[in-house]
Amino acid sequence: MNLSAARENFSDLALDNIREKAENKFKKFASLFREKLFMNLICFADESGTHDTLGLEPGSQVAGVVGYLSWDTKWATFCGQWQEVLSCYGVKVFHYADLANKKEPYCDWPPEKIEKFIRKLIPIARNNTIMGIGGLVSVQDYNAIILDREKYDHPYHFCFDLFFGAMQEFLRTAYKWGYESPFAPREKVAFFFDRVDKKKNHIAYDQYDHAVTHDTENRLGGITFENKEDYPQLQAADLLVGRTRIICTRMFKGIEPVSENSWDEALGSRGNILAMYYDAECLENLVRRVEVKAKIYSEKENRE
Repeated sequence: MNLSAARENFSDLALDNIREKAENKFKKFASLFREKLFMNLICFADESGTHDTLGLEPGSQVAGVVGYLSWDTKWATFCGQWQEVLSCYGVKVFHYADLANKKEPYCDWPPEKIEKFIRKLIPIARNNTIMGIGGLVSVQDYNAIILDREKYDHPYHFCFDLFFGAMQEFLRTAYKWGYESPFAPREKVAFFFDRVDKKKNHIAYDQYDHAVTHDTENRLGGITFENKEDYPQLQAADLLVGRTRIICTRMFKGIEPVSENSWDEALGSRGNILAMYYDAECLENLVRRVEVKAKIYSEKENRE
């Protein structure tokens, strides 16, 4: 990458070393754990908007679980490029919330610097990944409409279910997205999620187990939780889920979701984002479908 900021602070050799070190770190990890945990396809995902189950606090109106799917070889390339940009800007670990709220190290950055910084990160995430995949829900609508909480006692549960559903949908229909032959039969996906609090991690495990029971094509290969500090891929997922949540918030409010020449337009310019989102109408339709299925099942039971 051609970074003017890099030339000011780093020699070409130093930049090469930064890229190579980051790439080799992930390659070493992949080689050590390939047989134990995953094959070639890896998804790194993060959550956003789940800090208030009522959806009343700022940023909690929409909850979501979103991530990037890619090959391990492409993830290695991603790590080198991503770490190069962070190093050039003096950022140790990228957290989208810190950037959005102008916290350290961004508190003194002028808007032009933030713009250039994000514009360098976006194509690294977008172009080194197969697909951005996610599930999002309007939290207040969810609380008002989904009254039976036996299965989904937290919006986070629901988002995870949507996320794994979107992943399985993509793997079944990858040809529609121009991927005629990259996925071998029954090739599995390994999932890495950001390590958050124990309750949310437990929810994630529960929903993963639920998804596995419905994984008729045997595509789900394992799940683990790691820190953003150790995995730049989780930082890219953090950026994607943060922006996707904002897009859905605008959409649910009837505002134009993606403006021209925006960060969001840049993120989606390859057309490689598949997100399932549920507003009030979608949730009501879901409840009706569930009720119809329950009625049919009950009538069948009575006949037998």
